[in-house]
Amino acid sequence: MTNYEHFNLLRNAGVINFNTWRELNPEVVIYLNGADLRSLDLSGANLSNARLHNSNLHSTNLSGADLHTAALSDANLSEANLPAANFSNTKLPE
Repeated sequence: MTNYEHFNLLRNAGVINFNTWRELNPEVVIYLNGADLRSLDLSGANLSNARLHNSNLHSTNLSGADLHTAALSDANLSEANLPAANFSNTKLPE
C-alpha cells in the first residue's frame, strides 16, 4: 500500500527535497506499492530499499536513480528511461 506522505513528498516536493528527507530519515522504508509514478522525472532519486510492488513507472525518467535493493515485483517499467540507474540487489519484474 502506498504511503501518501512518501508519494506526495516525491511527486510534489521534487527529487532534491525527497533525497534530503531520505538523508535525514535513513531508517524509514519508502512504501510506494501501487503508486502511479508514470512519466515523472525521478532522475537521481534515492529509491534504495523502496517498496514499489505493482507501481506504474511507465515512461518515468529514472536515469541515475538509486534503486538498489528496491522491491519492484509486478512494477511497470515499460518505456522508462533507465541509464545509469542502480539496480544492484534488485529483483526486476519479468
